[in-house]
Amino acid sequence: MVVMNPNKKEIMKANKLLLMCLAFFPLLGLSQPLSKVYTSSPKSFSSSPDVNVVAVLYLSSGQAFVQPVITTDDPGPGQTYTYYWEGPNGFTSPLMQPQLPSLGTYMCTVTNIYGCSTTDQVIVQASLWIQNPLPSLCIGDTLLLDLYIPDPGTGSFSGDNVANRMFIATTSGSFTVTYTSGTEVADATTNVYSGPNVSVKDTAFNCFGNSVSLQALGFANNYAWSYVSDPLNVLSNNSNYSVVVSSPTQYLLTAGMVYSDKTCYVTDSIWVVPIVANFNYVQDTGQGPYGPIFGSNINFIPDYKTAYSYNWHFGNNYVTGGGTSNEMSPTYNYNPYYGYFTVTLTMNSFCGISTASKTVRVNYLVITGIEDNIKDQEINLYPNPAIDYIYLSFGKAKASHLQVFDLSGRIVSTEKIDAFEYRLDVSSYRSGTYVIKVFDENRGSVTAKFIKQ
Repeated sequence: MVVMNPNKKEIMKANKLLLMCLAFFPLLGLSQPLSKVYTSSPKSFSSSPDVNVVAVLYLSSGQAFVQPVITTDDPGPGQTYTYYWEGPNGFTSPLMQPQLPSLGTYMCTVTNIYGCSTTDQVIVQASLWIQNPLPSLCIGDTLLLDLYIPDPGTGSFSGDNVANRMFIATTSGSFTVTYTSGTEVADATTNVYSGPNVSVKDTAFNCFGNSVSLQALGFANNYAWSYVSDPLNVLSNNSNYSVVVSSPTQYLLTAGMVYSDKTCYVTDSIWVVPIVANFNYVQDTGQGPYGPIFGSNINFIPDYKTAYSYNWHFGNNYVTGGGTSNEMSPTYNYNPYYGYFTVTLTMNSFCGISTASKTVRVNYLVITGIEDNIKDQEINLYPNPAIDYIYLSFGKAKASHLQVFDLSGRIVSTEKIDAFEYRLDVSSYRSGTYVIKVFDENRGSVTAKFIKQ
């Protein structure tokens, strides 16, 4: 306040206003920060402040924001203040407690009703943005590294096992994650724990109706047995669990290792299978020009591999005996035949003799090169080209069956013959060139071509 040519009364009035500013508005100062609270340098104009400014991180309903907190002594009845904030990126606010949107230094000017004002600063640092400590993890876990409030700058995370804002827990131990934004650096730590070293056997075989003890191999603090198909239905909390063998059933073991702030789990599963004849097979499949391909070369694999004996019958009625094998896991080739074949396994084990059957489908084989080795005295066909029928005669040889192929090698038809002559219906064939392969009783064969108009 400036007074020109003051008299005694005016000087006393000015001094009174100055004393009022000092009495009712001490200059801003700063308190010692709490956890996750970062403040500026101490006040510079008053030795006994009654105004304190700090920045505090708030978490509410899944949202996070930073606000300043200003506290004052009660200045007396009718005392009010006005506020003016300035900060990074052109930030201004007249509020007492605005949300501070980014890292940096914010200046707050506070003015009382007498026009007395003072300005101080508060610094929002990177540590306000990142959770510290981070949640504890188990080996195999991943953690998305995020901030309470999006950083408008170019902040980034770094550290061991950090990639693309993701922490990947690959080994146990204590790890530090660093967040850097401009000149601001903040660290956060996480602990990674290992799960128990516990497992079970892949499969338990026994006779139907017998009891089998499922055993957890290794140590854990807690155990839970359940069905793989219903993991929430706990059957037992013991390390060992006895079951009765019935149909093939898969059981799940969940084992936990307990730490001070985290429990880590591992899971493993075991099949309990009765010792009876059962098998699967491996067959080449694919998509052909006219539909799915089911190859002719098939490998058969029994579930139980330590039986006393195996007897396979491949159901190929085109050959004498239908095709058999005594191998444990045989491979059988149905070439050149196609269709549906019933495969039967008879198995003898310490649980007795049992039998299982399955139907396999064969509808395609590839012939690498089509021979044109027909001899007039062996086979004749007419008319060629044909529209509805082709008539075949086989000379002195009695044919057992024939197969018709298109030029891609796909089997179009298989016919049983058991005669010296045959009429082949080709009315449903597409126009094009076809190959007939005729087999005699000794599986000798000849081929011929014809054209379907």
